Amino acid sequence: MTKVLIFGTFDKLHKGHIYFIRKASEIVSDAVLYIVVARDENVRKLKNKEPRDNEITRLMNVYMLGIAKKVILGDNNDFFFAIKEHKPDIICLGYDQEDQGLAEYIKKHKLKINVIKIDAFEPETYKSSKL
Repeated sequence: MTKVLIFGTFDKLHKGHIYFIRKASEIVSDAVLYIVVARDENVRKLKNKEPRDNEITRLMNVYMLGIAKKVILGDNNDFFFAIKEHKPDIICLGYDQEDQGLAEYIKKHKLKINVIKIDAFEPETYKSSKL
């Protein structure tokens, strides 16, 4: 069993999000997917705007896809909490997601985590900021 972890806001859940989630769940044949949904407070900090849907709605929308083993809310204070808690083998980032200190954290703690970027699905159409 290979634990795969992804992070996202998943506001206004669309085909681009679903593509990202599916690709992460298929990255290896024995993948078990964990999804971290950004807290409202962190969305405000990172994107300088209010999320369209609140964190519980966004969490439930992702959960209802039935793809992930576990869907959780991120931590307001510790971006790396889910990594400590779930100890993933792989972290997948979306094509437009920044590292946010992830590589440095992995190196500093001597973790064996493979970070993989997932390609985009029609980014000119399916990007939350454009919808």
